[in-house]
Amino acid sequence: MEYHTVDDSLKKEISRRGGLEVHSVIFALYLVIEIHIKTKKRNFVTTNIHDMEHLCDSIKDPVAYSLLGYALLKMKEPDRAAGAFKCAIDLNPKYKLARENLSMCKKKK
Repeated sequence: MEYHTVDDSLKKEISRRGGLEVHSVIFALYLVIEIHIKTKKRNFVTTNIHDMEHLCDSIKDPVAYSLLGYALLKMKEPDRAAGAFKCAIDLNPKYKLARENLSMCKKKK
């Protein structure tokens, strides 16, 4: 039996925010993307990222955009991840962790 624990990105979100409240489908997509990355199913990852982007654009939640950014970082796409973190900041200018993540993305270029 395999167990899944929360990754470092989510641990940091939970620690900073005192919990994690996000749309259940966003969280499910994040976990599915992580599984597809680990199993090297890139075509599924691309589809799931696309679905996650559309849902983020629909619900306009800064935490959802951050999870999208984390997923894109796992795919080694810092430019696209920076865009997701920027959307999170646009929705919540006080979102310090999103600012830190955006800065990190810029360093990875």
